[in-house]
Amino acid sequence: MASIYSTKLAEGLQAAGTNSDIYTAPANTVVVVRCVILYVVAAGAAQAILAHKAVSYLACLTTTAAFQGETFDMRAVLAPGDILNMTATGIEFSYHVSGYLLS
Repeated sequence: MASIYSTKLAEGLQAAGTNSDIYTAPANTVVVVRCVILYVVAAGAAQAILAHKAVSYLACLTTTAAFQGETFDMRAVLAPGDILNMTATGIEFSYHVSGYLLS
């Protein structure tokens, strides 16, 4: 029988002007991304993009003031080995991604 539980998948800071992989789905595990929180950590215009395999956008936040943020509720399915990619422009962003692991 499969076990299902909610967990933090990724959390951290993404520096301005960078693009990096922030999470890779484990082998033999399907992941359902349920919640993404993005917020800018300083004042100014900036944009953060969370993508699946750096191709399909899951969440995007454009800000103009300090400490603006957004919570995105979703049900994005990642196959084993699939990657979440984060891009930040303008200012550093904080991110938190949570969801379910189906094993």
